Amino acid sequence: TQLAVSLSGQLTRVHEDGIAQVIAEALRRVAAATRVDGCQFVELDESGTVGQVFTSAGPALNDRQGQVPGPDPWLVARLTSGEVVAVSQPEDLPREAMSGWEPGSQTGTCSLLGVPTSLGGRVSSALVLDGGRRSRRWPQALIERLQLVTQILSAAVQRHRHENVLRANVVEIERLNARLQADNVYLKEEIKSYNDFDDIVGDSHS
Repeated sequence: TQLAVSLSGQLTRVHEDGIAQVIAEALRRVAAATRVDGCQFVELDESGTVGQVFTSAGPALNDRQGQVPGPDPWLVARLTSGEVVAVSQPEDLPREAMSGWEPGSQTGTCSLLGVPTSLGGRVSSALVLDGGRRSRRWPQALIERLQLVTQILSAAVQRHRHENVLRANVVEIERLNARLQADNVYLKEEIKSYNDFDDIVGDSHS
């Protein structure tokens, strides 16, 4: 709870160019507090496609650029439906996830927790904790606190995106106003030139 309050205050004060670093640091703090191997904050669109991925290992990256992998498709599908996914041991993994896991191998996850959050009536993002190659329980109290953290991160990212859109709109309006002023000056010069020419023609006829 103290972590959620701290993150909320920090994320409301973050500057435009610092959002990625602040969220990465927030995820590192979540990973340390929950004693997991890694933590991701994942944006999801209405079709369940993974968008931007923030990770505790570094700044925000985009999965579509191939820079960092997002959650497995089976996990994304469940998160997109609004389901909290809690895997405590390999036996809890669904069949579609077991194909990438072999007992005794050096890869694969034994435990994980996925916590989605909604915005505007649809799942917009999720927090995913990687428990690594050890079994562990995910108490309901912890899940509820992580849901609050996920909502805070989601609100911060959305606010940052809206501010960027607003800033871009202001820049575009200023550009259009400058162009309009330039067009007005040009039009006035054209009218003045036309009137001067008309006066000259009129004088030559008189």
